[in-house]
Amino acid sequence: MNFTVAASIFIAYGTGIVLYFIFNRKKGGRIYRIAYVNCIICYGLCLLALTQLPHKGRSGFNLVPFVNFLKKTETGRIFDFAHFLEYIGGAALNILLFVPFGIFAGVFCRLNYIRRPVLKAFLFAAALSAALELLQLVLPAGRFADIDDVIFNALGGALGAWVFFKIKNKPILNRFLKMMRLSSDVDEIYS
Repeated sequence: MNFTVAASIFIAYGTGIVLYFIFNRKKGGRIYRIAYVNCIICYGLCLLALTQLPHKGRSGFNLVPFVNFLKKTETGRIFDFAHFLEYIGGAALNILLFVPFGIFAGVFCRLNYIRRPVLKAFLFAAALSAALELLQLVLPAGRFADIDDVIFNALGGALGAWVFFKIKNKPILNRFLKMMRLSSDVDEIYS
């Protein structure tokens, strides 16, 4: 259900962005900034849809890291392979959910000459994720707030920033950043 809502938001908003670019063919950095800001808005709406809309499931909270990983199953065994795969799959989805946030944070750090961008992306992602988990705890939406989600989301933000800085010297990305009115001294600082 929530994925369907997020996909609908993404498709509707993405279609609006494409139509804007088709009918407004101005050249220059302004159009790239508009695209960048609209991508952030679309990502934010999808993030809210995936994390805050009502969900059928248990509600509550967990403040002990990785306790669900070691939790006993119904059979009484401490380790169950099916439970392990479910936990790893959820962790991977939480990491992937915040990779775009890390990429946006990397672009922001590059544009504003901010040092240690991967660490900053990790901290910003952790703060945003903690706020989302707190909202899940406070809002009556049938959500379960978990500290593991905060940890994995923060790792996803750091991964996204790391990926951005690994590919920052690719020609298409440099063209995009230059079109956003970057000065040439940015390359000297981060090279």
